[in-house]
Amino acid sequence: MYSLQDMMHKIREFAQRREHSRYDSCVVAIMSHGVARGSKQNSTIVSADGQLLEINWILEQFTNKSADSLAAKPKIFLFQTCRYDFTFKLVK
Repeated sequence: MYSLQDMMHKIREFAQRREHSRYDSCVVAIMSHGVARGSKQNSTIVSADGQLLEINWILEQFTNKSADSLAAKPKIFLFQTCRYDFTFKLVK
């Protein structure tokens, strides 16, 4: 279970790994609670501390500019999240 800051750090760290240059593609799978924000691309993932992380932000970490060792390579993203349409409340 990761806080928002932990999730952001782990995603950035993975996207920028130099060893990606040895591979032909990349698959990213994230499973968590989520909140619907209009379109699927505007949905968010809920971190362990109840903060929201936008799926668009995750995708931006894997662009050719942000992840140059993955440039021009296929990337597959799997998001397994519920998409509540109400404010998520963290249960402790």
